[in-house]
Amino acid sequence: MRTVVVTANLKKRNELPARFCDWTVYSFFVINAGIWHECVIAIDRDPNFWASKNWLISGQKRVAFTIIAGYVPAVLLNLYPLVAADDKFIAAPPFSNCVLNPRNPGIRQFVEMGAILGLYLPSVLAGLSYAAIFAFFMTRRFRVSVAQPSPASDQAVQANIKQARRMRVAISHLSLELGGKSSTAAN
Repeated sequence: MRTVVVTANLKKRNELPARFCDWTVYSFFVINAGIWHECVIAIDRDPNFWASKNWLISGQKRVAFTIIAGYVPAVLLNLYPLVAADDKFIAAPPFSNCVLNPRNPGIRQFVEMGAILGLYLPSVLAGLSYAAIFAFFMTRRFRVSVAQPSPASDQAVQANIKQARRMRVAISHLSLELGGKSSTAAN
């Protein structure tokens, strides 16, 4: 028998366990862990741009920290609903969907703190991190274009221009050669 049918039959008879809706906490845990992992990865990228020569790209401790750091806030956010005596989620009629318990007096603070710490804070931190990386690249680009060229770079530019002219002459000769053969073959 399918799980959905069994669950529906149990709900009709009010035989569901009191903490049946705890699976929603695990669902929120997975979502929060994903969001916090994105944040940790974004913040982890910053030092790679600021001090790319001195920064260790990957090491075992660094990789372990990156993995664990995404789970710590998610565990802290979702641990309270799992161990609390009062139910944060209930199976609500008519379809017995798991929803937030409106009779719980602390539910508003739980929802607000969960939204702020689980979604908005990591999203803002990741956004600021990527904005800093963008600003770093944009300012670097302008700093490079304002800097005075060195004599060595002038010589390299001149050599590239000469090579481009040679290539253009060679391509024009080749096209004339191929064009001349095709016109003679047509006659």
